[in-house]
Amino acid sequence: MQTLKDDKRALILTVAHREFLKSGVKKTSIQTIATCSGIAVGNIYHYFRNKDEIYCAVMQPTIQALYEFIDIYNGERGLNIEFYTVEAYQQQMIETLLCFVRQHQPELRLLLFHSVGTSLENFRETLVARQITYGKRYLEGMKRKHPHLREVSPLCMHFLCSTWTSMLGTLCMQDDLSDDRVQLFLKEYITYGTAGWRQLIQV
Repeated sequence: MQTLKDDKRALILTVAHREFLKSGVKKTSIQTIATCSGIAVGNIYHYFRNKDEIYCAVMQPTIQALYEFIDIYNGERGLNIEFYTVEAYQQQMIETLLCFVRQHQPELRLLLFHSVGTSLENFRETLVARQITYGKRYLEGMKRKHPHLREVSPLCMHFLCSTWTSMLGTLCMQDDLSDDRVQLFLKEYITYGTAGWRQLIQV
């Protein structure tokens, strides 16, 4: 019996995922999900209280993947001053970011730009706040390894983390760019960013 319930819940999420990406959250109704899944509206409410709860459940794997990516992006391996000068480190970051965006692009676009009216409508601000936490932790780790590095003001940190989120959003909105053009953009972004960071913290 539990397996049947799990199967129905998974079916609802699969159909909702497809419809949200196709028509957007606002234009996708519980009735649409019910019709496309073959599950009565009343039965859907046995699994989810409302459409917002369905949307959050659909987006949860993408949010989790994004957080895990940020964990790696800001992890111990990044606490290396050579990142600012060694091209191999930068190229690996470009390839990792490109792979991540290609894998999650439609969901990220929906999450970052089309969540208005849902409980995830402020997710961009949530993401910036998370990046700020990691940024502070990153600088603390770098300072332990390299005590001579300068501090970064809270306002500047907020701006830099907002810029990273905007960069991610820019990538998510580009459907027709080749990998070569995206890599060029990321290389330009990292070149710009590392030069700024080097000057800012006096690497």
